[in-house]
Amino acid sequence: MLFSLSILCYGCSSDSEDNTPKKEEEVPVTLYDESKEAIAYIDYSDEATIYLFEGKPVAYLKAKDQVYSFDGTLLGWYSEGVLYDQTYHAVGAKHGIVRGDINTVVTYVESIKGLKEVKPIKSIEENDFEHPFLIDSWSKTSLTEFFTVQK
Repeated sequence: MLFSLSILCYGCSSDSEDNTPKKEEEVPVTLYDESKEAIAYIDYSDEATIYLFEGKPVAYLKAKDQVYSFDGTLLGWYSEGVLYDQTYHAVGAKHGIVRGDINTVVTYVESIKGLKEVKPIKSIEENDFEHPFLIDSWSKTSLTEFFTVQK
């Protein structure tokens, strides 16, 4: 009961805490796979690095939509909350997406994020000359496989 009272009082305190909504770039964005499991997240405050929930850094966003592995391989594109692979099909999406075959309105509860591992040094990136036509259906590649396929 004492714990409940302290929580209630904390919520009512008049501290100058800023309760303004955060922009998407300030809050990590969880990426769900086709089976609605939380697999990875984009940490915009950490150079738009994509981490697996275990804490392993696996990729990063460049120019807001290109997704690169740390070895410089262009893995795919992140557009309007959906992560697409080299076949232009979705491998992951943030919560609340309903587009084509992609629906992440109802998802499983996220697991606890592991401690972040040290990021590898970024290599020279492959060129992405034009943005492809992206297809709003799920890829045959899982989100986990998407991040483990490296050159």
